[in-house]
Amino acid sequence: MITLELAKKLIANQFPEYANLDIVSVEKQGHDNRTYRLGADFLIRMPVAGSYALKVPTEHKFLPKLASQLSVIIPEPIKMGAPSKDYPYPFSIYKWLEGQSANHLTIYDPILESIALQLANFRLFAISRSIEMTVNKVYSGAVNLKIYRK
Repeated sequence: MITLELAKKLIANQFPEYANLDIVSVEKQGHDNRTYRLGADFLIRMPVAGSYALKVPTEHKFLPKLASQLSVIIPEPIKMGAPSKDYPYPFSIYKWLEGQSANHLTIYDPILESIALQLANFRLFAISRSIEMTVNKVYSGAVNLKIYRK
């Protein structure tokens, strides 16, 4: 089980330079990760299952490359934690972004329209440069629902 105490222990063990920062649970959580605020400038993102943990190295590889190609601010990975005896998956420290998570917006929110337009523009950008946009099963949302029964 992912707890605040576990997050504090992982940071203290793997990133002692951040151990003096306050760690608190964020108010609204997603389904794939547990998220904790790390000081004023960072967050800790901990996958709840192995299928979600597969995304961590890919995000660290590609998000910095995508950031320079987009007109919107996207998450910036700072550090990647390693699996350990206390927690079996890699986890991330990201730069904190102020705002509201898209999965907590209402369907009619103007922000969602803006996000949709950005995604459409990105798709056109990829097509214009003959970049193959394949859907990886890890990102398609095809996850075994048994993990939610724990």
